[in-house]
Amino acid sequence: LSQRARLRQAAALHRCVATAYARGAALHLLGRVASLHVAHLDSSSAFSLSGFGEPEDVLALAKLALRGTGSTPLAPLADSAEAAAGHSVLSSLVSDEALHAAVPAFASFGQRLGDEAVAGLALLATGVREVETTHPACTDFVRALHCP
Repeated sequence: LSQRARLRQAAALHRCVATAYARGAALHLLGRVASLHVAHLDSSSAFSLSGFGEPEDVLALAKLALRGTGSTPLAPLADSAEAAAGHSVLSSLVSDEALHAAVPAFASFGQRLGDEAVAGLALLATGVREVETTHPACTDFVRALHCP
């Protein structure tokens, strides 16, 4: 690779790492719900729960953070601090009545989270895996996935 190509590759990797750290920082802040409420009530703070963001954005952030922990619909309680933090954030966002009062769009966050879970299960139940081989004994076949 040329020097220019290596620099472009390094820049792309640094951007990915920076994005991962930014997502982690946002998840860390979301996990401190009590601190967010204190900042909201503090008149000297610029933070307001009404500027919390859109539920879709927060849900997308939480899903990205949990995906990086190894937490999946089949193993939702991955044994890591990051997965525990992500699940804690989701639990707080579903049950935080003060947030629901300040940002009415979050009142239906539990329903949106349920819809996402159902969509994920439907994807798992109807998913297709394709395997290719050049082995002469193998012929094409499709095995249907069944979800009891």
